[in-house]
Formats: sequence, structure tokens, C-alpha cells
Amino acid sequence: MNLYRLLIPCLLIAINLGCGDESSAQKEMPLERTTNVSTFVLKPDSLIQYSRLSATVKAWRDVTINALESGEVIGTYKDVGDYVNRGEALAQLNMELLQAALIEAEANLKFQAYNYERSKQLFSEGSISEQAYFATEYEFQKARSTAQTLKHRLSYGRIQAPFSGHIAKRYISQGQHIARDDATYRLVQTDSLRVAAWVAESEIIDFAEGSLVTLALDALPNQTYESTIAHVGPAADTDQRVFPIEIHLPNPTGHIRPGMIGTLKAMRRIHRHVVVIPREAIIERETGPVAFVVKNNKALLRPLSLGPSEAERVVVQKGLAFGDQIIVKGGRDLIDGDRVAIKYAEPLP
Repeated sequence: MNLYRLLIPCLLIAINLGCGDESSAQKEMPLERTTNVSTFVLKPDSLIQYSRLSATVKAWRDVTINALESGEVIGTYKDVGDYVNRGEALAQLNMELLQAALIEAEANLKFQAYNYERSKQLFSEGSISEQAYFATEYEFQKARSTAQTLKHRLSYGRIQAPFSGHIAKRYISQGQHIARDDATYRLVQTDSLRVAAWVAESEIIDFAEGSLVTLALDALPNQTYESTIAHVGPAADTDQRVFPIEIHLPNPTGHIRPGMIGTLKAMRRIHRHVVVIPREAIIERETGPVAFVVKNNKALLRPLSLGPSEAERVVVQKGLAFGDQIIVKGGRDLIDGDRVAIKYAEPLP
């Protein structure tokens, strides 16, 4: 009886100890981690690459009008900002001396014309020699040339616009004496404009006349302008090793002005039927760029070989295939084989 009383407590203690060990073992067993991720399924895609070039707006025509004759400025009719039509007078020089010379030249021409006609008749009659006849013809032609030259020079006293446009600068004032070839006005045509940009040697092969471009100007931030490449320079700048390109831009309202700067966005190349992923899906590791794909609720690491990119989109040349379900968000801290739960399937980028 006493032995029985001693055995019962021992059995109870043994049972309690056994239960305690099992409970502790259950508590110490680690739970498998599950990470929530966002994914999308890769399908054939295209990537368009663009170049963004610094651009400068230039007038369609920008000319400094130089004086063709010397003289005193007796009138200036246009000032900076004025619009002028082709042939319109801008200024006038004092041409009194040339006017007097022309009167004398025309009188001499009339006299030489009479002598020439008279000698022609006498030569036909055999009354004068051929040499005398040619001498009077020479004097007549010389007098006519002198009169014509003076008429042209006299017309140069009227400084006029060679084309329609705006006065950008006036260099002369009334009462000023100017010499031949002195600058008088600067005239710009801005109803159409030229936009100049420069392309690196490594990219010039991707540019061709007729390619579509978009211009954004710093001074007009809420507007863009579409055009096409009008010219691609045949030779590079010898110092900078860059090639010039030019686009033409209509400017009927005059809002765009020469000297404005901006950015020219030009399409370079289209990559078709390629694997394209968003940049945020790429994880940089010590071994290089990687991404994770989901298979059977597991995150599988894929080393990547990257190709061309544009903004936030990158072509993957090796490492992924069409049909792969790639992790876009939530994969930064994953390791190969981690369990994942797809909480959101992203639309294709």
C-alpha cells in the first residue's frame, strides 16, 4: 500500500515532464515566412529610345543690313520691334553729290550718243576710218555705263528691307555720317524658325531627315511643339565631335522668339518583341542585377543581363522569358526560395 502511494506521484511527475517537453518543442519550431508581393506576367513588348538634346531657336533669316554707299543719314524711318515689308524704306542718305554727278553723266551720254550716230553715218559713207568709228562707239558705251552706275549708286541711298521681318537692332541715327559697308539695321524673319541641336557621334547613326521630334522650351513650360528633322549635318564639329541637326518650326503667332533655349526629344530606335520590365523590379546585388519570378508561391532569383533603357523601362536580354511572373514590388529583401503571396497583379508596364 505504501509502495502504491509512492508510485502514483512519480507517474504524475513523469507525465507532466513529458507534456512540458512536447509543448516547448512545438513553441520552438520556426514558422515559414511569407512575403506579400506585386507581380505581372511578361509578354512581348516594345521599347522606344529617345534622345534629349539641348536646342536653340534661331530666326529663319537674320541679316545685318550694311550701307552700300557712304553719306549723311537724313532720315531713319524704323526702330527696334517694328515690322517691315520687303522693299520698305528703313533710312535715307544724302545723295546730292551723286545726283549732281548723274545729271552731268546723262548730259555727256546724250552728247556721246549724238557723236556715235554721226560717226556711224560717216563710216558707212567712207568718210572716216574704222578706228575713228570705234573710238566714238567706245566713248558712247563708256558714257552709258557711267550713267547706269550712278543711277544704281543713287538708289543705294535708300536703305530698304531685303525681306519682310522685324527690326532687331538699329545702328544708325539721323545726322550721322556712315561709310560704305557700315551696319545700319539688323532684320530678322520669325514667322518661321530654325531650331538647332547637336548630336553625339555615338548616336548620329540613329538620326535621319523626316524623323519626328518634340520641342519643349524653357520659356514656355506648358507647351510642346512637334516637327520633323529637316537637316542632318554631313560632318561633325572638329572641336566637339558632335553633329548638327536642324528642325523647322512655323511661328504664326510670334510667341516663340530667336534665342530661346529648350530640349529637343527625338526618337532614336525602336526595339520590338523584347522583354521589358520596370526599373523598380531590378535589384542590384554584389553579383550584378537580379529579379525574382514567382513559381509555385516561391520567389526564384534570376540573374539579369540588361539591354537598352528608356526612362523607367529596361530591356532584359538574358535571365527572363515571356510568361514569367516577375515581382515588381516587395522583392527587395527576398532570398532565393522564399515563400510569397501575390497581393496585386500589376498591369503590363
